[in-house]
Amino acid sequence: MRIRFLGTTGYHPTETRHTCCIVLPDQNIVFDAGTGFFRLREHIQPGRLDILLSHYHLDHVCGLQYLIDIVHEKEIKEVHLWGPPGLDQIERLFQPPFFPLPLDQFPVKVKLHTIDKKKSFSFRGHRVKTQLFPHDDTGSLGYRLHTDGKTVVYITDTIADPESFELARNADLLLHECYFRNSMEERALETGHSYSSLVGRFAAAAKASRLALIHINPLDPEPEFCLREVMEHFQGAFLVIDNQEIDL
Repeated sequence: MRIRFLGTTGYHPTETRHTCCIVLPDQNIVFDAGTGFFRLREHIQPGRLDILLSHYHLDHVCGLQYLIDIVHEKEIKEVHLWGPPGLDQIERLFQPPFFPLPLDQFPVKVKLHTIDKKKSFSFRGHRVKTQLFPHDDTGSLGYRLHTDGKTVVYITDTIADPESFELARNADLLLHECYFRNSMEERALETGHSYSSLVGRFAAAAKASRLALIHINPLDPEPEFCLREVMEHFQGAFLVIDNQEIDL
């Protein structure tokens, strides 16, 4: 299984990182649609495209406005958007004065799937479990995707809780935000984000095989510092960069 990191930072892009967007190219599955979404066009296959949204802050959904160019001449028949309650509000991104073309007039059919009480679902043979983690008023939806014999877990924009690791248990790869260093613990808790030690302890409690650090603080000049702090608790961690691809 290939995993490509199209966007790896949070809040706003930098000279080297775009906001969160991660694709499984062979499965046409995408986690979040931040500014890194513009890179998706070269990494999708003909057929159906599924986009799993964690929440609706703009740094995770603004890339959806690039969708017309993404699917242009790519033989994409349908796009399916999955997300927590509030997904219907995504259509506001495609109304004046924010966008000239309504979603229902796009050149590709776009279907919305709200994940409410249904914690598990399947599509195209891929099995998914979800868990709503605390973040602001609405929360952030974590995904556990089992496909091609592997389990990938995606969790972002929340305070990692080592006591609440079930979604990530024994994951082959855990993708987890690591926005702040330990020295910024207070700021992390104020803003609903994770700091290094919590992320490392969470991965260790879950007994994940590998941990990819994502949603990096765009103002941190040395995110490798967070990696070192994480590895004090979990040795299988690595820091990803934009356009990196790994095999699982």
